[in-house]
Amino acid sequence: TVGRAGLGSACPNEVYAMGSIRYRVLTSWIRDIASKPSMGRRWPMVDMDDGLVEDYRELIDLAAEWGYNGLVAWGLFVGHNWPVELDRCLNDSRSHCIDQIMSHAQKRGLDFYIGLGTYSWGFEDIIKAEPRLRQGEQIKAWGRLMPHNGDVMCFDQPGARQWMHDIIDFIVERTGAQAFQLQPFDKGRCMCPICGQLSDARCFSALIGDTARYIRSKWPKAKVGVSGWGMRYDSDDALTAVGEFADSVDYICDVTNSCLDMGRDYRRSFISALPCAFGDSAGGSVTPPQTWERLRWYLPHIRFNGDSIRATADDGGAAIELFAGPLANPGTRISLMALGYVLEHTDTELSYTARLAVEAAYGLRGGEAQRMADLVLRAEASYFDNCAPMHSSDVLFEPLESVYPNRPLYLLGRGRDALERYCAQLDDLISEAGAICVHAVNQALARDTIAALQNAAMEVRQVLAGAWDWQ
Repeated sequence: TVGRAGLGSACPNEVYAMGSIRYRVLTSWIRDIASKPSMGRRWPMVDMDDGLVEDYRELIDLAAEWGYNGLVAWGLFVGHNWPVELDRCLNDSRSHCIDQIMSHAQKRGLDFYIGLGTYSWGFEDIIKAEPRLRQGEQIKAWGRLMPHNGDVMCFDQPGARQWMHDIIDFIVERTGAQAFQLQPFDKGRCMCPICGQLSDARCFSALIGDTARYIRSKWPKAKVGVSGWGMRYDSDDALTAVGEFADSVDYICDVTNSCLDMGRDYRRSFISALPCAFGDSAGGSVTPPQTWERLRWYLPHIRFNGDSIRATADDGGAAIELFAGPLANPGTRISLMALGYVLEHTDTELSYTARLAVEAAYGLRGGEAQRMADLVLRAEASYFDNCAPMHSSDVLFEPLESVYPNRPLYLLGRGRDALERYCAQLDDLISEAGAICVHAVNQALARDTIAALQNAAMEVRQVLAGAWDWQ
């Protein structure tokens, strides 16, 4: 892929007079970005090999060339189960892979954040070995009480804090990591008689505050980001609670856009009151399917995420965590290129940044580059106009915890008329892409683009033919 520095076309002067998001971060489970599908194991699959290292090298190079300055990796060590003997999560091969990825990120100037479940996610085996770390019969997850999942440690238990600190020490000792992304609520929070007295915001603050202050006490220059899956920032005590730890972290991500439920004036005031950067996941995640062949879908998301990035910047936001995906998928590749540029130049017209990405990726110029950029944006609009009212925030291609290739969730739940329109529009795009792509320098990407469009159209036809219970 040609980097943007190699573009032949000059940019208008006004395009450069732009703001920039300070924390421009890509995030994913490690095999989300793999060039080959993963299957047969419990989601998320976290196997590492030389192929994944090469996929990360390519992603890191693209990120560095297109304006990102951080990369979050989830699953470097475990998917669900930290072993009681922490060393058992690493063998020589895995350690080598981690070192290669982190070294390349450092070489390219990216902050490499270790995704870290904070008192939940990853503690199943530890809790089995020390049952006292689990207190009560219920947890609270995503606003609902539910039976305890065996993966949430009680913050009131000193042993839980020790485990949290020991895991951080282990990670730094084995990798030299100097950046963490903390996530305490995705799998739920403790609701024992002690923890249950805390509001969600106060509990969130306690978990993040303790962990962030521990990191900063030992490594004052370490970067700390917060990804608030399961946390809302629109409660009466949210700002006060967040303020109690905000000076110990670099940025906070409102991944569910909860501030916007109170309106943009609320979000502006929330952002202005914090000493750290605040932002979101660019309006919603486009979550790559781990189990699918990489050309099974074609769904650019430049406007879907780009419009939200620009709005966040207008409100004073300075942090975006954008979901990464496999660069082997042409729609994902072109979107990540374009959106990296938007993060660094938030006033850019999205049609312009789409053309920059097309020129660099396909080696197209002039009118052919403009036609391809228009096609990319039309392909995106065709999906979101016809199929995605139900996906106004996050887009899931298949059920999240799929072990083998699963039903195309992103196409289900729409009426027949909408799917027929989408399919007809994909057919038109396939014909146009064929005429444009003969002029591309990068013929491999051109062929993959046409194949992905064809596969997407074929899948819509299968849904219409009754291959899935789609109504």
